[in-house]
Amino acid sequence: MRTRRTFTKEFKLSILRELETKSAAQISKENNLHPMLISKWKSDYEKDPYGAFSGRGNLWKEEALI
Repeated sequence: MRTRRTFTKEFKLSILRELETKSAAQISKENNLHPMLISKWKSDYEKDPYGAFSGRGNLWKEEALI
């Protein structure tokens, strides 16, 4: 079984910055990514730039500190 790759927020943002100068197809070939993944990252970022790529969906709770 294949392991799922994880990408950091910084990596995703760098890919989105590259979209300004390169096509999604070119970026996907260079980084071995599916073009739909790049478009999903782009739409997630456009919907909520501050909340996009927050992690694995686990919200930090103050009660967890205790």
